Amino acid sequence: MDAARTAGPVDAKAHMAAAQPDASTQAALLGKHIWCYDGVCGVCNKAVQFYLRHDTSGMIRYAPLQGGFAQRELAARSVSRDELAAGLKDSAEFRTFYLIAHYGTSRERLYRRSRAMRFALSCLPGGYGLLGRLSWPLPSWLFDWAYMIVSRLRYRIAGKHEHCSLATAEQRTLFIED
Repeated sequence: MDAARTAGPVDAKAHMAAAQPDASTQAALLGKHIWCYDGVCGVCNKAVQFYLRHDTSGMIRYAPLQGGFAQRELAARSVSRDELAAGLKDSAEFRTFYLIAHYGTSRERLYRRSRAMRFALSCLPGGYGLLGRLSWPLPSWLFDWAYMIVSRLRYRIAGKHEHCSLATAEQRTLFIED
């Protein structure tokens, strides 16, 4: 089992070095927004399909929380290793998705729950993007409350899937493989 999947103390420098993807992957992701989502959740998969259709700028990349890339990158950004390990044992324990905005740049920031959803929405063109931008001044606690309700019911709402819906060859390039 790799270090990102186990609980306990870790050497921060060694952990950060282990979290770095290879140079070509890192260059391709530089400045992009990386959406780390529950890969078996039907609601999450429907959301990813929605963004694949509407993200005409191609700024968002997708990494399942069950994959090594998301595990390493989130652990390197101080997401609790216990939380990540619990989700690997039982995907129902993944109570949120994460978005690493502006990956690898000085503007990089980690969002979770409703903030991640609102940031991703604000990246879309037209009315969806406007809706996302207009939602920022509204209270996060209200959005997070609604988000947590959906999170708890997500498998009842849309089921659990072993695989995402089929993506086109072009869309598959937007997914980050381990």
